[in-house]
Amino acid sequence: MANAEITKGFGAVTIFFDDGRVGNGTMEADAPATITLVTRANKTIRIDGNDIEGQTATRSAMPEMTTLLTLREIRDLVEYLYFLRKNDHPQCTSQARRMLLYGC
Repeated sequence: MANAEITKGFGAVTIFFDDGRVGNGTMEADAPATITLVTRANKTIRIDGNDIEGQTATRSAMPEMTTLLTLREIRDLVEYLYFLRKNDHPQCTSQARRMLLYGC
């Protein structure tokens, strides 16, 4: 689910240059002639499309929730976020809300 839809600037990508170099970072812009990549050092680089041999598919830096949380914890988190969006905090009585708000 983490890779369902990735907003520009949040997906990790690897660029393979035709001279053997490899670049990693997040894709800020992807035009036909130029790719703009932001490295882990927060350096923005423009890459000429003619210099690229290939690239990996953009993937989310966020891990899959099912590897970190149980199904019940995911349900509680979704419920909490739903009630935050609805501005209906008092009616959210889930364990996730109590843990996030009160640390218990």
